[in-house]
Amino acid sequence: MNSIEQGEKAMKKAVRKSTSKIVSALSAEAIAEQSTRLAQHASGLKVLQASKNVSLYLSMKKELQTDSLLKWLFDNNKRVFIPKVTGKASQDMIMPELRSLEEIELMK
Repeated sequence: MNSIEQGEKAMKKAVRKSTSKIVSALSAEAIAEQSTRLAQHASGLKVLQASKNVSLYLSMKKELQTDSLLKWLFDNNKRVFIPKVTGKASQDMIMPELRSLEEIELMK
């Protein structure tokens, strides 16, 4: 790993740590409000409305909740793909299609 890659890795680590600290301080109400605003904004975007395929993460507890946006995507006949980590390396990820909201429950 060269010095530029080392610097990038250190910077990413610092950003993740800083972001984690900020996010952990957010209340459940603040996360819910921002999640609703995100879903409303995103669903109004012409580029999303015109898209046939969309990639979106499945949210965890202390993240913006994507449930409302996922529902909108399925209600509007979009194909949804989610990231799935398959190994330890950063490139060990696949993007399987999520075919329904019910499929999320089967993944738990």
